[in-house]
Amino acid sequence: MNKSKKEKMSARKGFRREILTEKRFKILFIVPTLAILLFLIGYPFATLIWSGFFRFSLLRPGAPKFMGFGNYQFILTDSFTWERFIFTAKFVSLAVAIQFFLGMGIAYLLQGKFKGRGLVLTLIMMPMMMCPIVV
Repeated sequence: MNKSKKEKMSARKGFRREILTEKRFKILFIVPTLAILLFLIGYPFATLIWSGFFRFSLLRPGAPKFMGFGNYQFILTDSFTWERFIFTAKFVSLAVAIQFFLGMGIAYLLQGKFKGRGLVLTLIMMPMMMCPIVV
């Protein structure tokens, strides 16, 4: 009877090993995180799209009025909105280009050997290594 009990225990352990493989173990940890992220990103996004179909104001309380695609049509046909969009796109493109070329230039200059290079590299890298809240 003792042997059969040990065999049953080893069979159970083998069964557990087969069920909880390494891949399933990793998925077991990833799924809750993905569910939380999906909820934290998906719910506000869906609420944003849904509220776009209604006319309401937080300053004037009352029941929201269904507008259909009217709000979206207004935004997409408004010339002021497109002017601001084009301005923002130009600003972002210029800012990214300047940062890219400035960063590449500084990296190229810091690649060479010069006196005080270690100090300069330390001062440049220090804010990147510190916690963003402290900086």
